[in-house]
Amino acid sequence: MRRELTGPAWTKFQLYLALWPRTLEENRALDRSVKKHARTMLAKTWRKARKLGDRLASLNPEERHAMRKTLKRLRYQAEFFAPAFGRQNAHAFVKQLETLQDVFGYLNDVNMAPRLYALAGAATEPARAAGYIVGRHEAEARHVWAAAKPAWKSLKRTEEFW
Repeated sequence: MRRELTGPAWTKFQLYLALWPRTLEENRALDRSVKKHARTMLAKTWRKARKLGDRLASLNPEERHAMRKTLKRLRYQAEFFAPAFGRQNAHAFVKQLETLQDVFGYLNDVNMAPRLYALAGAATEPARAAGYIVGRHEAEARHVWAAAKPAWKSLKRTEEFW
């Protein structure tokens, strides 16, 4: 602990803390509206989600994974910036995002499930169990995927809160 507290990282941190009030006073970018920044970020991520979502039926597994990550990013941004716009306005949008995120999260999990075979190795019983689990979830994924299109349409109809 003493070594860390006498090292360069600690000195740098102390200097940063000492200069922080001055940074706040002198940085004009910090005077900009949070809402303006939030709108820019949310709109950019929403455009990316819409670009993928408009081709929903033809997304391959890698694109579905990209959609999952984009929805996740959009949800985190929406939850973070919601207080700036009024939580009630954001609530419906976030709820729709959660539903769609669940679909894509499950599909991604199923897509990764065949790796269970690698973990099972050559052992017969674990391989058989892994095969059963993977097959069961692949079958369920078809039903879950059927819910993606209505969930996407519902999200698109939900008013943007920003």
